[in-house]
Amino acid sequence: MQSENLSTMYLTSKNASEQSREWVDTSKDNVAKGSMLFETAKGKSVYDGALTQIKARGNSTFKYYPKKSYQIKLDKKTSLIKGTEKGKTWILLAAYTDPTKMADQIWKEAAAATGDTYAAKEETIDLYYDGEYRGTYMLSEKNQINKNRIDITDMEEAYTNENPAGYGDSENMVKKKATNKYKQPYYYSKQIINGTQQNVVEPDKKGGFLLEMNGTSGDEMSWFKTNNGIAYNVKSPEFTGQESMKYVSEYMEEFTRAIQAQNKKGEHTGVNPTTGKHYYEYCDLDSLARMYLLNTVSGNSDGMWRSFYFYKDVDGIMYAGPVWDMELTLGTGWVDDIASEQDLMAGTALGRELIQIPSFQKKVKELYEKEFVPVEQSLLGQGGSLTSIQDRADYVHASVKMDNILWIHNLRSGSPYAGYPNKSYQEYVEDNKQGKYIYWDSKVSYQDIVNWRLDWLSKHKQYLDATYAALNPGEDGIQELTPEVPDDDKTKPDDNKKDDNKKPNTTTAVKPEIIRSIPQTINAIVKATAGNVQISWNKVAGAKGYDVWITKCGSSYKKGVQKTTRKLNTKVSLKKFKKFNLRTGSWKVKVRAYTYVNGKKKVLVTGSNLHFALITSGQYTNAKKISVNKKKVNLKKGGKFKVKAEIIKERKGRKLLPQTHCKSLQWKTTNAKIATVKNGKITAKQKGVCKIYVIAANGVKKRIKVTVN
Repeated sequence: MQSENLSTMYLTSKNASEQSREWVDTSKDNVAKGSMLFETAKGKSVYDGALTQIKARGNSTFKYYPKKSYQIKLDKKTSLIKGTEKGKTWILLAAYTDPTKMADQIWKEAAAATGDTYAAKEETIDLYYDGEYRGTYMLSEKNQINKNRIDITDMEEAYTNENPAGYGDSENMVKKKATNKYKQPYYYSKQIINGTQQNVVEPDKKGGFLLEMNGTSGDEMSWFKTNNGIAYNVKSPEFTGQESMKYVSEYMEEFTRAIQAQNKKGEHTGVNPTTGKHYYEYCDLDSLARMYLLNTVSGNSDGMWRSFYFYKDVDGIMYAGPVWDMELTLGTGWVDDIASEQDLMAGTALGRELIQIPSFQKKVKELYEKEFVPVEQSLLGQGGSLTSIQDRADYVHASVKMDNILWIHNLRSGSPYAGYPNKSYQEYVEDNKQGKYIYWDSKVSYQDIVNWRLDWLSKHKQYLDATYAALNPGEDGIQELTPEVPDDDKTKPDDNKKDDNKKPNTTTAVKPEIIRSIPQTINAIVKATAGNVQISWNKVAGAKGYDVWITKCGSSYKKGVQKTTRKLNTKVSLKKFKKFNLRTGSWKVKVRAYTYVNGKKKVLVTGSNLHFALITSGQYTNAKKISVNKKKVNLKKGGKFKVKAEIIKERKGRKLLPQTHCKSLQWKTTNAKIATVKNGKITAKQKGVCKIYVIAANGVKKRIKVTVN
């Protein structure tokens, strides 16, 4: 069985009885050998020979999905894709979360068209493994350093030449931890020689680095973190010595501090106040703006968070790229659909700083109009050099039909289990790793999904056109950064001042066990008993600690922090809280997250006021939980629905705090472009999925999922 239009690859295990596909799929450490026949759609042989490696690869792909991705190594260098250099290492991407089986290739070609020098070339193929059909795959070049791919100094070779035999063999290498001069952690390698751990001999020059953003924790032998909580894998050199790791970790930290730097007005300067260097003296401005735009235009849920690359050669500055992992794009999110009217990158730890720097705004505006508008037009079928989404869909459709026989054909989001984040990964494991996926309706066809993505891109383009047209960049400057003091909910003389530090509120996709970007709100909850108040809240990525204020209702917060958590705890118990006697009356609390920039405290986000009554208050009590008449609401555009909510009180017979004091219930939407809510009345605005929250005065909340068709 072979589909129309596509080339076909046949993998055969050398020892199928012991190292079959099932064995390879079990662990990324299981490496098999074999052979491969690769033929074009017309039957012409491209490669017919040995494979020195077949192994499973990927992060979420391997962890959650039954259809695995692979890395293969040919016995001899061959150009498997037209227009590529000869190479041995190639990647087979499963594209399990992409029902159209074309998103990754679309954006890699868009990257190449907009100046990403080392963007990997890719081709859609049909794959067979040990005689069994395995579905539609993306055959891709690998992001790696060599003269035919990312053409910078190959330090892997330099390290091998400098060190004794056994260097690079995993059984001879040990991971060690250290801290750089900015007090940020990094991990480096030592080599075991004659039973003892010895320092790796390092090349004289530092460089030849290929770095990959990896959320909040690295998973390679060599990796480091910066002050905003982001982890960077060092993909090459794989086993890096201590001095080189110290150098690259400090280099990225200085770049990070440059993009975070603000003057006394809270305006981003883009200049590291310690070194005096601009951010573009650390990282090439054009490549940085292009990668920002590529991930923004595509709506990449993983953008500037995972699989986002940088490279740095010896004696040169850093560059952003090459592009990688573009499946969760064109409206496909990790949990829900991504709204078309938003800039996802402006909500990431890196992007939210960059987009506030005037020179970066100027470059983004320039490149969007010059390079990315033509890309959008090409993909929408409005002319241009790139293949349109519709033409590509027609080309791969026959293969996708075959793939649908074996694999889920209407998967809608990246999350492998419905209900995330309310359901944990542990529940997924306990259910024998059976995915509870979020699907398209069974009646939805392949063309319907393609049309939905075209509609998303069209609306997204309109939004970006207006957004970037409105950008009016000023000039860079450099002044001393001053810390921020939290506002009080009561009116004060300073309350009418403009808050220059306030960040835009953006909705972002969430991935297992992490928050992909710093949220723009803190969702806290209060539990109060006699003489004790417990406050808990969500973790904020990049936070170094949290401040908590408390005061009696009707009073202003005292100046100065009243409770600080310095160990990143997201829960505090306030038995003794300065001069306050927490035994009676009604109270309010507020939580804020902070980090440090250049040694000075910087507020990331401040939560709303929460109001509560103590157990000894006599006549008042708090919300225990909230019940609603409907947890899931399906509406057509323009439709309305009234949600009825009821507070279940902690103590029957007592009253809630009066409405004149604080609202008993507040309503919020995660995306006002999709649906709005006022006093429980939901109004559908446009197609998509969002959540409505009803929140009691003490933070207890209930979620309603809204789907607009």
